[in-house]
Amino acid sequence: RSRCERSTAGRASRSRPHRLISPPDRSTIKPLATRLDEFQPDSRHDLPQIGNLKSQGEEFECADFIANHLDGVQDWVRNVERKPGAFSLPTSRYRFYPDFLVRMEDGSILVVEYKGAKLYDEPDEVEKRRIGELWARRAGGRFRFVMPKQKDWSMIRAALSAPGRAQ
Repeated sequence: RSRCERSTAGRASRSRPHRLISPPDRSTIKPLATRLDEFQPDSRHDLPQIGNLKSQGEEFECADFIANHLDGVQDWVRNVERKPGAFSLPTSRYRFYPDFLVRMEDGSILVVEYKGAKLYDEPDEVEKRRIGELWARRAGGRFRFVMPKQKDWSMIRAALSAPGRAQ
């Protein structure tokens, strides 16, 4: 046997599904206050509460689009920065935590970082966009990154229909 086979012989597999986007345990779902009920978290959001998301504003509207208007969503989660298990990508100065992780019914994964029009062309945001796009290319065909701006939800649909998407 190879060295790798010898070192893993007799061990149980440690691989398990990723916690962030696994199907929700419906027994733990609690009603959400005010407009967050519109997200229908009992059907596709992984957690009983949508972490640190204000109940209004453009980021809220992006979440609403993902939850209630984007076809083919299996489940999604608000990616809360600096929390255990949160997804992040490195920039030249720090790590950034994209806003939403979306698992599509076809198995593809969409990472969404929403930006308002005022910030979209700032150097830090341009760097995040480039790093996210590079990550998606290097991670393989089933991964997508998109940074929609100014409520242009067609950018999300375009990212999902781009060449190389998992079929």
